[in-house]
Amino acid sequence: MTDQQLFAVQFSSSSFSFWKNCIFVDDHKFGLNAAGDLISVPMRYSRQRSVLVTGCVSCDYPREIHCVEKTRSVDQYLGVLEKVAAVGRTIVHMRSPIRSSARVKTWIASRDMSSILWPTKSTDIMPMTSIWRSFINEFNMASPGIGNFNELWGEIQSSWLTFVENEYFVLSATVGYLWLDLSDIAEEYNASR
Repeated sequence: MTDQQLFAVQFSSSSFSFWKNCIFVDDHKFGLNAAGDLISVPMRYSRQRSVLVTGCVSCDYPREIHCVEKTRSVDQYLGVLEKVAAVGRTIVHMRSPIRSSARVKTWIASRDMSSILWPTKSTDIMPMTSIWRSFINEFNMASPGIGNFNELWGEIQSSWLTFVENEYFVLSATVGYLWLDLSDIAEEYNASR
């Protein structure tokens, strides 16, 4: 059984309300290509000429994006969580040394929240993956090419606010497609046993 199958079997029977209560959190690095279009930049590349952000998206709230000024750290991550924390919510984030650290787990529990570590090799069904991809497409359709790299964070920030106003897309990405994907994976696994 793969991690993705295990995750799907574990959470495929979770209710629609359960997923609506989740806050999906993920980091993404943006850069510009030669034409001035927004692109994804691999995390391992240097920060020069790129903007690292942490996105926090839920079906209802929050729908925020935060610039990571220096490097990713437990303190930086807790600063972002502090802005989106709400009693009873579930933080869903990718498995990493920062996110699975004892400090982060303790902080989340102390706020009467819970967390789910997303399986590393399952980014294809992580809601933030489709959100980042769609944001880049929307950004490039709506914004002319950016000539000055120093304007990139401001442009990302203002475009994000418009992007997350699309209720149908956010609901589909955070709950609808995820619910279907997990059910399909669990059904395929159960049928193959």
